[in-house]
Amino acid sequence: MVRIELRLPSRTFARISLLLAALILTACSDLAAKRDPLISATISAPPTQTLTPTPTLTPTPPPTPTPTPSNLWIDPSDVGIHPDGGLYSGDTLSFEIEARNGGSTHLSRVPVVVDWGSDRAEGEIDTIPRGGSGMANLVWVWNTASLVGTQTVTITLDPENEIGDPGSSNNITVIQIDLAADRPGNEIGAEWQTATSDCCAFHFIRGTAAARDIDAIMLVADDAIAYAEDRLDAQRDDRLEVYLISRVLGHGGFAGEQIAISYLDRNYAGGGLLEVFRHEGTHLLDRGIAGGERPVLLVEGFATYITGGHFKLEPLPERAAALLQIDGYLPLRDLANNFYPSQHETGYLEAGAFIDYLVQRDGYATFIELYDGMRRKPGESDADMIDREMQAVYDVGLDDMEAEWLAHLRTLDADDQVRDVANTIAFYDTVRRYQRALDPSAYFLEVWMPDIQQAEPRGLVADYLRHPRAPENIAIETMLVAADAAFVARDFDRVEALLAAINTVLDADVTFSDPTAARYLAVVRATLASGYEPQRITLDGDRADVLAARDGGSMLVSLSAVLQDDTWSVRLSQ
Repeated sequence: MVRIELRLPSRTFARISLLLAALILTACSDLAAKRDPLISATISAPPTQTLTPTPTLTPTPPPTPTPTPSNLWIDPSDVGIHPDGGLYSGDTLSFEIEARNGGSTHLSRVPVVVDWGSDRAEGEIDTIPRGGSGMANLVWVWNTASLVGTQTVTITLDPENEIGDPGSSNNITVIQIDLAADRPGNEIGAEWQTATSDCCAFHFIRGTAAARDIDAIMLVADDAIAYAEDRLDAQRDDRLEVYLISRVLGHGGFAGEQIAISYLDRNYAGGGLLEVFRHEGTHLLDRGIAGGERPVLLVEGFATYITGGHFKLEPLPERAAALLQIDGYLPLRDLANNFYPSQHETGYLEAGAFIDYLVQRDGYATFIELYDGMRRKPGESDADMIDREMQAVYDVGLDDMEAEWLAHLRTLDADDQVRDVANTIAFYDTVRRYQRALDPSAYFLEVWMPDIQQAEPRGLVADYLRHPRAPENIAIETMLVAADAAFVARDFDRVEALLAAINTVLDADVTFSDPTAARYLAVVRATLASGYEPQRITLDGDRADVLAARDGGSMLVSLSAVLQDDTWSVRLSQ
């Protein structure tokens, strides 16, 4: 990103550095020790169990339609309710509604009504193709203040039968949602705050890791944006607007009119803060040096090239050469026409390395001439447009330039990058697999992030703070954090072992039968029982070092866990 995947306003990282964590621990450990001279939780290691992810809604599942309805229809599983991670009295709720069309004609402008008894909200689905589905997002439509307990919600498609649906009995679905009375501890007093540095205006939530570390974050951002400005020879007109959110979304960052970056202690998507600011800053700054169509291959490749890497600073040519050795290379035409759906790490790496080659071959100014000159002809694909414009600028088309580049890559010594590249791809494939299974609103192609600039003046924080926090979620996330730390140390044996353990859990419908995964889950449960939430776990046999926070707060303490007689004991580290 390092991290821009999609700019989708309707569905529309920062790993805290080890240095920052160490500084915070030094500052906080004495205070924590005085508050709790000894924390001990003694619980039995839990038996292997299967997690059934707790949904926000709890409808009685209807029978699977057989055959599929031949008209407009919906069932409870087609309704998503936000924020994620449980619903609480006082939440302002949003609805994601998917309607399905089993008929033989396209449907347009289909009305949708959500009714919760005392009030209702209305929306519209622009189009539903025949044999397909369409979405309606009703954002922040229900303020649940003063409501507690089970609530009944009715969702109706086309209530007045404006589209002439032949059968409307399956246009209605009813769901039950439960509003808990007591909000999570980390949301008590949570509100938006701001701070400014030379480069940026920062927006963050009180009591979060971002609020704790804002001074250090601003130093990193100023350095990164100054670097991007120098590389691009472009100056910002005003401070960049940066939102630091306290949950992982996608791979950790997005850039539209503003930058949104995931910043939290248990950042399971990994990556470096410096790189994400360089990357997202490039996206905002390069609009002043390039107009035209700006195909995604060049936009993302240019940001990766300027940054000096994707999730970390890295030798782009050698890593692209490593892709060839592991048979992971994607032809540029295919990548240009299907960039975001393609394997994510491969796409960014190839795009950045290809632009690096163009700059080394003919100079930066020639590449900018290409980048700024893109104009699409009617019906032309991204690949065809790039090919035509490259012939005009370089006298070489895309296919011939790619062949020349590949010949160059095969001359490079990439042996020390091969395992790193293979593990990087495996790591992020595992991250996305986890998201789809247990944190679906974070999945980068379906991410839920309503307009954050509208949320701030309304005082809404839950969509950018709350996330699934079941023990099983925390166990997998801390394993991903540990794998990312092993990357930094280039301990690929440990990376591969942790990823294998996580995928074993996911293969078995989130059953923790893998011994390593089972120990992580046991340590998580013991730590939670002690009153702390694990952020990082370093497991070594029958011992574990745990970096944790109390009551969902941002104060970090160091704990130690020991397994004796099938029981984990957790204490403050000495």
